[in-house]
Amino acid sequence: MDSQVCGDGRLLDLIDEGWRKEKLPIDDILVPVAELPDPESDNGDSHMTLKELEQKWNNLALGTLSENHLHSPTPKMEFPNTGECCALDDCKQLDFLPFKCDHCHLTFCKDHFNAESHKCSKSLSDVISSKEPSSNFVCSKQDCKETSLTEMLCYKCKIHFCLKHRYHGCFETNDDETLKKLKKWQIPKKQFAQAKAIVDQEVSDSLKKSKNTAMANKVQLMRVKSVAVGPKNVPMDERCYFLVYPPVTILSKVTSTPKGIYMNKNWTIGKIIDSTADIFKIPNNNNTSTANKLHLFNHNTGASICDKMDTPLTDLFENSLLIDGQCIILEYSDNASVDLTLYK
Repeated sequence: MDSQVCGDGRLLDLIDEGWRKEKLPIDDILVPVAELPDPESDNGDSHMTLKELEQKWNNLALGTLSENHLHSPTPKMEFPNTGECCALDDCKQLDFLPFKCDHCHLTFCKDHFNAESHKCSKSLSDVISSKEPSSNFVCSKQDCKETSLTEMLCYKCKIHFCLKHRYHGCFETNDDETLKKLKKWQIPKKQFAQAKAIVDQEVSDSLKKSKNTAMANKVQLMRVKSVAVGPKNVPMDERCYFLVYPPVTILSKVTSTPKGIYMNKNWTIGKIIDSTADIFKIPNNNNTSTANKLHLFNHNTGASICDKMDTPLTDLFENSLLIDGQCIILEYSDNASVDLTLYK
């Protein structure tokens, strides 16, 4: 092998410790840094010194500049055509954002664009010396002299009116036309009321003829609940509902149709009569001994429900004298019964 020295075995060991520590002056040779190779080179030029690498890049840059100089056109100033010089003789400043005078239409810098700063000779000639009279619009309403700068034409008659008289009657109708329209609108309302009365009567007759009394009472209760009125302080879980027919003796003062009313099931008969009279807005003279008193009657039989005013309503429910949703009659009578043909 090249790394092994073949000897004949007769060499003497002349290397000792003193020889190893001995230094010769020619061993320490100072080499300039530029003559040393680049220790951090990573482009394959590790054999070249720093001076050679620097010369290499200088030669490359000079060659590129020389080549571009030969092929490039003649150099020009940067932004040669941008901006304009001020038209004022004492200024002539180059301004990249010049201003143009509205009177003389010359270009000026930011310090002289005002007409006063450059003493514009045409600024006075453009000023309107005479004032034209402004046109005012007079209200077309008789005896009204109100004027306005803006014309406000009516959408229908195309005539100008002021704000006070803008509703001058163009879209209003006379009394005869209004009455005709009201009569026309009342026709479908009357037809609906007649049809509803017929349907309600048929439903009531069918409920009376129904063999399933429980189902008929349930349907009747649902009908009364949907339209019932009464005191708002009555709790929902304590309400009971009745379809009450008003007295026929004062039909001229109250409505002739029955009304659904809810009451408190814990009330007495006297309080129920008082509350019902207040809802119908009819006179109640039950506290007067000589007056004709109000009583409740059964709409199915015509018989009086109860003569004692202090009887609780719960007692009548327990004895099946009344049921929730039943039709009853409120009438001025001291008799034991009333004529059912008057309450339909």
